[in-house]
Amino acid sequence: MKLAIAIGAVSAVLLAWFGYLVGQAHMQEQTIASLRAQGIFITYDYEFDREGNYHFDAKPKIPNWLLGLLGRDFFYSPECVTFPHGTHSDTFTEVMNHWPNAVLEELGPDEND
Repeated sequence: MKLAIAIGAVSAVLLAWFGYLVGQAHMQEQTIASLRAQGIFITYDYEFDREGNYHFDAKPKIPNWLLGLLGRDFFYSPECVTFPHGTHSDTFTEVMNHWPNAVLEELGPDEND
């Protein structure tokens, strides 16, 4: 009986933790969609090699079936966030609150096109 209670307690903790991670990934996905709608370009950590070079054709290392089940944002975080010139500073603050380790870049006035 004690073993069953212990297994149930551990299972509940693990499921709660997993639920938290799924919720965080969903919030990240929504935030990224909102930022992209504002013309902000976001690249994920898997799109960069170990030397920090960006590869536009990089594929996630997670199997497609698992990405389809949990989503890219469950496994990966934004690495670089590129803003159009003149983006409002509140947007910078929002990004830094979500991803403090992300590299922030602002395009020059001639690069927005």
